[in-house]
Amino acid sequence: MKAAKIDTTIAFLKSHGWSLKKNKNGRFFLLHPPKEIQSEEPLIYRIPKTEVGKDFKEYMLHVVFSIADLYEVNKWELLDLLSKSLLQIQQDLEAQLKEIEIKQRLLAFAS
Repeated sequence: MKAAKIDTTIAFLKSHGWSLKKNKNGRFFLLHPPKEIQSEEPLIYRIPKTEVGKDFKEYMLHVVFSIADLYEVNKWELLDLLSKSLLQIQQDLEAQLKEIEIKQRLLAFAS
C-alpha cells in the first residue's frame, strides 16, 4: 500500500484554503479548515512531520480517506495523487500539457 506524502497532503489542503498553524509539541503540522467548512466538532488535520513510525502509512491512509469524504472525491484516486511527490506531480503535469499541445496541433490540421 502506498503512503501519502507529507508535503503533497499539506499542499492539497492549503490549495483548498486550509491554514498551517504552529504546533507546540513539534511532532505534527496542524491544518485548520477555511471558514466555509463548518463542523460541530473541531476539524483539524494533524499531519506528521516525518514518515518515521510503524503506523505512518495507516495513519495517513485515514487522513486521506477523511479528506476524500470531506471533498466528495474518490478515496483511491486521492490516495494515488497524494502518494506522489510534488516533483512527480509537476513532471506528470508537464507531460500532460505537452500531450495536449500535440493533440491541439493535430486537430487544427485535421480539417
